[in-house]
Amino acid sequence: MSTPNPLHMVLDRLDHVREVRPGQYRAKCPSHDGKSTDSLSVSEGNDGSVLLHCWGACPNEDVVSALGLTLKDLFPPRDLPPEQRRAYAAEKSIASNRRVLAHELTCLLQIVTAKLNRWPIEDPDPEGRERLAVARIRRAMEVLYAQ
Repeated sequence: MSTPNPLHMVLDRLDHVREVRPGQYRAKCPSHDGKSTDSLSVSEGNDGSVLLHCWGACPNEDVVSALGLTLKDLFPPRDLPPEQRRAYAAEKSIASNRRVLAHELTCLLQIVTAKLNRWPIEDPDPEGRERLAVARIRRAMEVLYAQ
């Protein structure tokens, strides 16, 4: 039986979820009646835990409780057998590298489109940004193909 990813479990219970940056989400906070549909920031920490921040100052305990969860649910299970821990880490790695690929490909697409159309490029060092994007894409591809 697979263990649910804490980030997916939280995002599945929220309303008006949108990805604002790769791996960073905004949603309507379930803990208060504010009219804003993006008052809750949600992301995943390096250890797989869910990071929450309500811009309406709701405590995380209230946010989690409103989702029908506990604070413990924000963390990956520690008592998984080794093969499940490896599978969990691999899933996190794949998702993280896919986000990197999407972001860097978008950056490259914007720079190349601007160059082809002779539009001004806002980046002060577009060639440096291209090299960085290519390096990050190469690393992400190496990780994804190694899976």
